[in-house]
Amino acid sequence: MNPHTYILSCKSFFILFLVEQYINPAQYTFVPGAHPNKPRKEYYVSKTAEAFTNGTANVTEALIAIQAKLEPLRANAKSHHGAFANLQGVMAALQPHLVEHKLAIIQRPVASPSGSCTLETILRHAPTSEEIVSTITIPMQRQNDPQAYGAAMTYGRRYSLLCLFGMVTEDDNADSSSYTLEKLLRELSSAANIDELNNIKQKHFEAGLLSDRFWSTVYKVLFDRKFLNLSRAAQDE
Repeated sequence: MNPHTYILSCKSFFILFLVEQYINPAQYTFVPGAHPNKPRKEYYVSKTAEAFTNGTANVTEALIAIQAKLEPLRANAKSHHGAFANLQGVMAALQPHLVEHKLAIIQRPVASPSGSCTLETILRHAPTSEEIVSTITIPMQRQNDPQAYGAAMTYGRRYSLLCLFGMVTEDDNADSSSYTLEKLLRELSSAANIDELNNIKQKHFEAGLLSDRFWSTVYKVLFDRKFLNLSRAAQDE
């Protein structure tokens, strides 16, 4: 098999798996502190089960206390996908609580597949060195472009913090123009025939949804599947 074909197949499988299972892109691993004598990957494997039962009580207690105080963020920036709270707004909302509970946020890039950037976010409790670690991989619109890498890293930093602290924006509680995977699926699924499906696609195109590399890849999988189902239904009539 051509290696490029294999990579494309793997990517398509992952996207389908993401859509079918509604997987959250940020996966969390609870770690009671970095082990100085073991590689981090090995430490994850050997210590994960233990970390869920002990060694994270203090950092988890602090996280719960912060989540109880956080209010929905006000959207302070706009893109072609709609209004959102930018990284500065997220950090401004978190900073007083982090200081109060003696928590540090460490965000750093780690090795990632070509065409993407992977970000590791560590929430560390200073008095005990307990940690909560999350990792997210963001596809880049342009390879070998420092600006694209920086944009993807900022995107990953913001979403990692939103997921880790369970934060929402005011627009998340309303019917905003921001597109989510759930909203996209709902709109495509509402098409009763191919003409309606094409009209919905035109609406999404005008909203700028297809200009994003990740969304356009996901969109193609969803659109093609719906188009095939409608075509089969039309043939059966």
